[in-house]
Amino acid sequence: MADKYVRSLLNRIVLSGDVIGSVADLEGSLEGKNKVKLGPGLGEVNGAIVAYKAGVFRHRNPSIHLIDCNQRRAINSTSPCPATFSHRLLSKEFVLLKCLGKHFLFECTVGMNGRVWINSSSVPCTITVANAVSNSEYMNNNQIETMGKQLVKGMQS
Repeated sequence: MADKYVRSLLNRIVLSGDVIGSVADLEGSLEGKNKVKLGPGLGEVNGAIVAYKAGVFRHRNPSIHLIDCNQRRAINSTSPCPATFSHRLLSKEFVLLKCLGKHFLFECTVGMNGRVWINSSSVPCTITVANAVSNSEYMNNNQIETMGKQLVKGMQS
C-alpha cells in the first residue's frame, strides 16, 4: 500500500503553491518505518505538503556527509564496524594507524558509533587504507605490522 501511494506522488510536475498531499497520509503509508523529511522547495502548512518551487516531484534517499575543515564533503570510504573495534582503533596500544601513517598520507576519523571515514589525496591510497582497516579487525599487532609491510611493498611495485 505504501508503494502505491508514494508512486502516485512521484514524477508529477508541481507548481508553486500546489498541495502535493498530507503529511499524515504519507506517514501512515510508511507504517512507522521512516520519518517524513521535506526537502528544499517543500513545506508543511496545516498538515499539508505544499510546493514552494515549480518542478518535478522526486524522491531522494537521505545521505550522511562528513564535512572536513575546508568545508568540502569527505567520502565515507569504510563500511560501519562494531563499536568495540572503533574503541580499539582509538586506543594507544593499537598499531594500525601508526603503522599506516609512516608510509601513507591520509586522514582518518573514527566515530564512536562505529563509522570510520578515510580521506587521502589519491584514490589508491584511500582504498588501501580502507581495506587495511577492515581487514585488521581480528588481527593482533604483530599481524598488523606484517600486513603494513606487505601493503607498502605492494604499493611500491
